[in-house]
Amino acid sequence: MSSLPSVVLVKVPKDNDCLYHCIQRTCFENTGEKENVDSIRTLCAYLMDTSPEFKEFAETVKRDTMETLATVLKPGTWGGPDELAMFSKLKEVEFVLISEETKDIITRICFPEGANYSNRVYLYWCGVAQPGEKILQKRMVHYNYFANALDGKGLFTESSFPDKDVLQQIAKCIGSETLSLTAALDKTSISRKPPEEKEKSRRLEAVRETEQEEQEKEQGKEESRILIRCPGCGTCTLFQLPIRPH
Repeated sequence: MSSLPSVVLVKVPKDNDCLYHCIQRTCFENTGEKENVDSIRTLCAYLMDTSPEFKEFAETVKRDTMETLATVLKPGTWGGPDELAMFSKLKEVEFVLISEETKDIITRICFPEGANYSNRVYLYWCGVAQPGEKILQKRMVHYNYFANALDGKGLFTESSFPDKDVLQQIAKCIGSETLSLTAALDKTSISRKPPEEKEKSRRLEAVRETEQEEQEKEQGKEESRILIRCPGCGTCTLFQLPIRPH
């Protein structure tokens, strides 16, 4: 029986764009797609702005969506589970977060809830947290990622490199004897509601949106969002503009 291929830790720049570097290298560069960190941020903002699930989540936790999108578009600002959830759905990838402090799995991000993706990206989160603890954006420090030593790719497929085997190799890579294989079976999502509650919330959201549209028509104050990229520096800015009825 042949031995398993080894796993290596790949370090990315510590420029506060580390999460986007990891996403770019594992989900885009390894598949031949040429994207840079700025375009990854722009894409992330677009995905959030057009995602019913994210808008529902933002409303639940009383988060200002416009402020969140502005932060995502700003170079040098941290990313976290919300951003990973967007790319989990887009690229059909499960993100596995492993803590440098505890050398154990913190959480898995597989979005939307109930998705069962066969592709995985393993991120090494350099911060302080206990396994299972909710990750707070203000406590995040730095992300790196793990890659197959044979081809250098950070995107693992279950059929060619099963999850449990990857975790065994990661444990060897980081010198951990406590990397929990049982934790690998637990799946979490940014969606913190069971499917039936989620469907109920979607219906309520649809009713609220209809009511809001009627109110806006009466007030004559519809709004439009637009992302504008500066041709000189490449910086993206999100604008929310009023549209006056003709």
